[in-house]
Amino acid sequence: MAERLAHPARFELVEINNVHEESLEIEPIHRIVFEAQGDLVGAFVEASDGAALGEGEGDTIRYIDRGVPGALTISGRTVGETIDLLQEFLDAYVTAQGGEIDYIHGDTELAELARTAGSIAFFMPQIAKSDLFTSVSRGGVFPKKSCSMGEGADKRHYLECKAI
Repeated sequence: MAERLAHPARFELVEINNVHEESLEIEPIHRIVFEAQGDLVGAFVEASDGAALGEGEGDTIRYIDRGVPGALTISGRTVGETIDLLQEFLDAYVTAQGGEIDYIHGDTELAELARTAGSIAFFMPQIAKSDLFTSVSRGGVFPKKSCSMGEGADKRHYLECKAI
């Protein structure tokens, strides 16, 4: 018991923020598929109800498919459901067809990685603060790595806590 009380990992880091605080930005976490096989974007549109090529009414997901930019629109869903729809499709697609998914902070960083041969980058939609709770109450929790509170470069304190 005394050992446990003296162990440096006995503390837990808790961060409490007001989501509506002006200095706090909700940033999307983008997806990129490396070594993508076949027509991934076309397969997504065909398999997903409410998804269409081009910009329209609904959530827009811009993409770069092997160097060629484009856009998808997904209608009739909350932003969380849109992210979940794409995530579930990508997970199943890479399992069946091959490739590797990675999660990227920042538009510039994703655009640079999109230059990698055989890659398809998806710029995830922005989650508005005013839509956050509505989206969760209507569509459930967001899928893994949907958004980040702040820029990736500002996450130093999380790395420092991992050392404990």
